[in-house]
Amino acid sequence: MVRKVKVGANISVQELEYLLNKGCATGDETSVNAGLIILNEFVDDHLIHRDGGNKIQSRIKNVGERKIIDKVWVGLGLPAKTNIIEFTNFAYVYVHFPVQYGI
Repeated sequence: MVRKVKVGANISVQELEYLLNKGCATGDETSVNAGLIILNEFVDDHLIHRDGGNKIQSRIKNVGERKIIDKVWVGLGLPAKTNIIEFTNFAYVYVHFPVQYGI
């Protein structure tokens, strides 16, 4: 199933397996096919491609919030108990992320 979704999507196998477990964890073939369709739509809408960061940023400005799939780098900030996140494709660097949300 991972191969069916992974074709054309630049997403890691671990992320796909997690999403497949959420939407396609059943033995019923009809439910699995419906879950694959929903999963493909979710990945298309939320995965940030290298050249699509600005498009997603404008969507977030219009709506206010949005779930995204992107690679991140996390480091410890200078003030104690803060995390700093750098999104790879979203084009945001040094985003403050409070420790209470955990990473």
